[in-house]
Amino acid sequence: MDTIPAEKQVLDYFRSLSNLGRWGKEDMPGTLNFLNEKKKKGAVSLVEDVVTVSCARPISFQESLDSTTSVVRYMVESGDDGQQWIRPRPV
Repeated sequence: MDTIPAEKQVLDYFRSLSNLGRWGKEDMPGTLNFLNEKKKKGAVSLVEDVVTVSCARPISFQESLDSTTSVVRYMVESGDDGQQWIRPRPV
């Protein structure tokens, strides 16, 4: 795309490209309805190698200068009366 579309055009994309209601009012899978058995088998046939990739982020329990996040434990009950809220305490 050579130019950035106007806001109205982008908002029109939501309407014109939407599949909302395409398969009925109660439909939950939406566009996933396109993934039939034939498509799934075709996709599986393209696999050449199996590699496991983690989507997890490493969690550091030690503070460091390059750490953007730290582990925080939130307690919602104190154990006394079950109504007291405890402020977050870094681990």
